[in-house]
Amino acid sequence: MCIRDRYELVFDRVTFGYDEGPAVLRDVSFRLPAGEILGLVGRSGSGKSTIIKLAFRHLVPSAGRIRLGSHDLSLLNRASLRHSVAYIPQGITLFDGTLRDNLTLFATGYDDGALLTALREAGLGALLESLPDGLDTHLDAGWTRLSTGEGQMLNLARAFLTDPAIVLLDEPSSQIDPRTERALRQALHRFARGRTAVIVSHRLETLEVADRILVLDDGQVAEYGARTALLADPDSAFARLIAAETAAP
Repeated sequence: MCIRDRYELVFDRVTFGYDEGPAVLRDVSFRLPAGEILGLVGRSGSGKSTIIKLAFRHLVPSAGRIRLGSHDLSLLNRASLRHSVAYIPQGITLFDGTLRDNLTLFATGYDDGALLTALREAGLGALLESLPDGLDTHLDAGWTRLSTGEGQMLNLARAFLTDPAIVLLDEPSSQIDPRTERALRQALHRFARGRTAVIVSHRLETLEVADRILVLDDGQVAEYGARTALLADPDSAFARLIAAETAAP
């Protein structure tokens, strides 16, 4: 089943909780049109990462439905889902192997041109030029050659390589310095453009590329709308968050 031609993302009254514990999300509904980018914001623990994991089917709703285009997410073939949807988590796993191995996750069939393009699009062109053996440079799991920011960019390069229709990014700019964050943000903008994307970020400037904003509060939708409209309304929750971040020392 191919979903590349129809990939709006719809949450329809979705509720989720772990086992017998309290609900993490309660009655969450939104529709993200195909090709648009959604920024997810809210306090820590409000359910942002849970939405990402539900959209990638890492988790299954306790109630409600999630759709990709006209397809019920729970009925999609898992291989088709993984081919069409890229999930980029906060952390990255680095393997003892070459840069090529770490980029392709040991898969074969990629030509060098595609690998080099993915790395450069993800903002790793300078790193690539500095490595003694290029794609065949050995990396180790101890991170002796990559910074945390470069690791995040490698995560993004892996997603560039698969050319997904839908992109789910969970705090891609966390725990990196501002200079590296700017380079990563530019790469994110290139990657998300033209795709349906959901981005969770505590750095609100990362969400400048977003078409729509969803503000979560205690597992519920507190606000949802076009980013430009919310910014134009000084009483909106998103505008207040921006003002607070701008005013912070």
